[in-house]
Amino acid sequence: MKIKLVKRKFYNKWKYKISFNIKGSSFSRWIRADYRDRIDPFYFNLSDKLLSFEQSSYFKRVEKDTTDIYLNDLSIFNEMCNEYSAHIRQIFSVNPEVENFSDGDHVIVSKKYPHDRYKFKVYLQPHKIKDKKEKIDFIDWLDSQSFRVSISNTVKKWFIDTTWNWDRRYMYVEDEQTLLMLKLRKNEAVGTVYNYVLSDK
Repeated sequence: MKIKLVKRKFYNKWKYKISFNIKGSSFSRWIRADYRDRIDPFYFNLSDKLLSFEQSSYFKRVEKDTTDIYLNDLSIFNEMCNEYSAHIRQIFSVNPEVENFSDGDHVIVSKKYPHDRYKFKVYLQPHKIKDKKEKIDFIDWLDSQSFRVSISNTVKKWFIDTTWNWDRRYMYVEDEQTLLMLKLRKNEAVGTVYNYVLSDK
């Protein structure tokens, strides 16, 4: 679904908004049994899902047949978009070109993934690894993951030889599982991570 980009946070606080079309959701303000029958059962599924998150991590607004969920957590945003796509009317995100996202929550809005495959852009920190053999071993491990990681030979050489902290270079990572493996293998080598979010705009 197309993500609509906005220039400001919602209520000066929230980066993401998911708008659901749920028939009768306005009746949720009342708890009488006769009103409950007028509400789409999905509303209660959604409410149960929200209860699994910290209450401070989202804000819910109900009006007529629309329920809007406001979020800052990218992982929750992605989870709900994927799980409940059939009920979503619109998706909104603050445009990362005008909004500074905090570390660990960087977003690149794009029409497609790099090479139609990679969901993450990972900047590297070779200066944090002092032992050159450790660097070579890390690059060898990346080569063994070449079907899930894309890193050029130039960047590999740069990673092994670089000892300073001013040049920014990156590689692509296919999915969250590979990103986790990467961090477990050599977390100090991982710098800023950008998550690609697809948009038709």
